[in-house]
Amino acid sequence: MRGIVLNFEASAGRGVIRGEDGKRYSFIRADWLTDSRPTVSDPVDFEPIAELATDIYLVKPTVRPADALKPASAAPDAAARAAVEAAVAAPRPSRARSEGTASRFLTDWTILFSFLSLLAIFLPYVSLGFGSVSLLDAAQATEQVGILAPSIVGPEQDPAAIVWSLRLVYLLYAIPLLAALTFLVGAIGWNNRRLAFWHGLLSILLPIAVPLALVILVAVRSGREITTRGLGFSPGDISFFDFAGIGFWVIIAIGVAQLATLAATRGRASASLPDGRLGAA
Repeated sequence: MRGIVLNFEASAGRGVIRGEDGKRYSFIRADWLTDSRPTVSDPVDFEPIAELATDIYLVKPTVRPADALKPASAAPDAAARAAVEAAVAAPRPSRARSEGTASRFLTDWTILFSFLSLLAIFLPYVSLGFGSVSLLDAAQATEQVGILAPSIVGPEQDPAAIVWSLRLVYLLYAIPLLAALTFLVGAIGWNNRRLAFWHGLLSILLPIAVPLALVILVAVRSGREITTRGLGFSPGDISFFDFAGIGFWVIIAIGVAQLATLAATRGRASASLPDGRLGAA
């Protein structure tokens, strides 16, 4: 969408854009992808997301020769008209700008947190009876534990039920998948806020919910007590489940940071509008 900068507070790093649809969109300095500083009446090209302006580029106006010959008193009006016409008619700038990409890596915290989340899958995450493994290897480790299922169930229980319960661990792979999507979408310049929200939320919920569900299901189907604290360490004893490795805490911390960043960004954008509410006209 095209529009014009209505105001920009350099000290606060935020401002307001009026779009060609007549609505006002708040923005922060991190979403300004042009080297020059935002100024009032700058014609811009931006992506509207709800009441926020993101991926903002300055569109340089082209003043017609006829406007340059008008009296000085008419110059401000001519310049304003030229700016509006340029904002509507000028070709959209390419997203594939190396400087814009570098700026996003340095200023967009959602990209940084998603990258750190991808690194965290290599940290020790879960301890079973035979040792600790990373989230990347958790599924393979639980499959190995499933082989031992017949040794821990009673004669009336079905070992296959234990194996299927252990496969709840696969749900944890939604975290690196969303982290990768958030990183890639943000890196190419598209809006990744919704992906970042789900990445942050699931990074908090899944590491807690999956171990609890796993412990309950295995305990019920095996007929023995299995807790999240160590009751045994021998290779044949899977009654030891500990999901509180360093990877567990790092992933949850990244999820909290991701959501906090999104909330802070929305709060700053809301405060930049005159009445303090998003969507004010």
